[in-house]
Amino acid sequence: MQSDGDLYLGMFNEHLQKISDTGSVHRIEDLIQTDVWSLLKDRKERIWAGTSSGLFRSADGESFKEMFIKELPNRRVTSLYEDVKGNIYIGHREGITVAYSDSELFHYGDEMGFDGKRVRAIEQSVDGAIWAGAQNGLFRIEDDWILKLDERNGLNDNTIYSIQDDPFGRLWVGAKNGLHILKDDSVLQVMLSGRVDANNINFLHCSSRGYLYVGTNQGLFTAEVLEDIDQMKFRQFGIEDGLPGLECNLNAVYQNSDGDIWFGTNKGVVRFSEQQLIKTAPLVAPVLHITGIRLFAEPFDISARSQGVDSETGLPQGLVFDSKENHITIDFKGIRMKEPRSISYQYYMEGLDEDWLNAGNVTSVTYSSLGFGEYCFRVRCVDQSGSVIGDERELKFRIKAPMFLQWWALIIESILLASFILGIAYWRRSVRKRKNRMIELSYRNRMQSLEQQSLNSSMNRHFIFNSLNAIQFYINREDKRAANRYLSSFAKLIRKNLDSTASTWVSLKDELERLNLYLSLEHMRFKDKFEYHFEIDDAIDSESVRVPAMMLQPFVENSIWHGILPKNERGEVKVNVSRVNGRMRIRIEDDGIGIDVSRDQKGEGLPDHESKGMDITHHRLRLYGEMTGSDFEIVGPDQIEENGQVLGTRIDVYIPIVKT
Repeated sequence: MQSDGDLYLGMFNEHLQKISDTGSVHRIEDLIQTDVWSLLKDRKERIWAGTSSGLFRSADGESFKEMFIKELPNRRVTSLYEDVKGNIYIGHREGITVAYSDSELFHYGDEMGFDGKRVRAIEQSVDGAIWAGAQNGLFRIEDDWILKLDERNGLNDNTIYSIQDDPFGRLWVGAKNGLHILKDDSVLQVMLSGRVDANNINFLHCSSRGYLYVGTNQGLFTAEVLEDIDQMKFRQFGIEDGLPGLECNLNAVYQNSDGDIWFGTNKGVVRFSEQQLIKTAPLVAPVLHITGIRLFAEPFDISARSQGVDSETGLPQGLVFDSKENHITIDFKGIRMKEPRSISYQYYMEGLDEDWLNAGNVTSVTYSSLGFGEYCFRVRCVDQSGSVIGDERELKFRIKAPMFLQWWALIIESILLASFILGIAYWRRSVRKRKNRMIELSYRNRMQSLEQQSLNSSMNRHFIFNSLNAIQFYINREDKRAANRYLSSFAKLIRKNLDSTASTWVSLKDELERLNLYLSLEHMRFKDKFEYHFEIDDAIDSESVRVPAMMLQPFVENSIWHGILPKNERGEVKVNVSRVNGRMRIRIEDDGIGIDVSRDQKGEGLPDHESKGMDITHHRLRLYGEMTGSDFEIVGPDQIEENGQVLGTRIDVYIPIVKT
């Protein structure tokens, strides 16, 4: 920064240095124990210094006084800016503080919706808005309205180091990983070079002559600012051009009254003559040649593999390689007498590479394990900004297909492959048929076993024993009529059970008659304990509808033994048969103690009777469904409740309607 002919340099390790117009250098004593991050000379000729330990101001350029000691939320001041009204914007770790005067300050922080941290750059655009670059995005401030831009809006990186406007009213934004330009509410990226560190933007400055200076980790880039951004040609300056170091320092750039650009690097301060830059003649485009082709890194006889040589380019025509000659190296060279080291290369292999690849200063490229086919290798020169210079060159060649991919070989291979596929298909079909047959036999075997279990369960020893006891009871009481009625029903039930084992399916009428016999026997034994009722939908033809044999008794038995008998009052069992959504629903419902209480009593071992028929029936219906693809379903048992009171248990059995 310059004031009255004196130049002020803020140092990280050596604090604030003053260089007089005579060339003498001395250190500002008031700032010897702090690092200087930013400098500003306001319209009142006062010098502001943002440091690691606070904000300082001087009216004479020698004596500095710390400002706003208590008012600043954070004392590390990393950026300073004066707007068109003379307000001083102070960037620090906790946001931005605006000094309207020495006594009137305003802070933009989290409470204002400004969540920017470590503000490194502040700039005012032509529309009067204030822009701030922080480590977590780019912010636009207009009074109380704040807009945040980050990677979601097109920025390559959220860490913003520098902001600069240009003569066309655009804003240039330098980020940790790219240079951007803001125009018409859109964010565009500008590539300086193919190297990643060349796009780490440390400072931006637009000179009075309309040149943009970009400080990076790979030296200084500069270009004349044009309305058409695509026409801007950046030129790079590095060690070979006189820079003491490639890495430019953060926001360390200033233009003095003579028009020279001063900027800092990691190895010293540079004074750059813009006038000399303007006078420098443009560089001539290099002459590019493909200088050689190597096979497996060795030279070879090109004439034996080509049809001749192009007289203008000197490159072979009709170049053909065998299928195994697939490791190829191509050499190239761009020739320019002035600044030859500034030439870089890009190459592209059609049919292989997706886009142009940067080779840097390397003048050869190797492709290994190339497949058969047609290839076209293209190469071109680029300058330090990545712009193409001069004409590109290309080399075409072909690699033969291997023998097994020749037309006659493909026909033989196709026949063999088709035979193999047909053989595999025939073998898999045979295996599948055998597997299906085994599954069918397994299902039948399991069904027969389950049916036998169902029979044994329905005629379990408890029921037979209890029935005989009931008959004995009537005989002992000399109630011959009751004993005869009970014995007759018992005999009919046994006969029904034996008849049911002869076939897997029976009519609904037979199944309900068998169930009615069972209920009548249990009712005679426990006539004071329950009543039972059947409700059959008239829409169901019970004589023609088929159901699995001996299916319903386990559910009714469960209702009596685990629902009704443990109850202290007289109960009721209802069997309802109806048609629901194209299927037959058989609902068995009791008003017993409920399924939850019954399960608790089972856990306590209260009753000793256990029916396994329900589990067997579950397995039977599942197997029927798997074998026939029909929709069998058992819903429940569910507890019936109303207003928190248990009213019994319900179970629904859904069976597809199958008629004889």
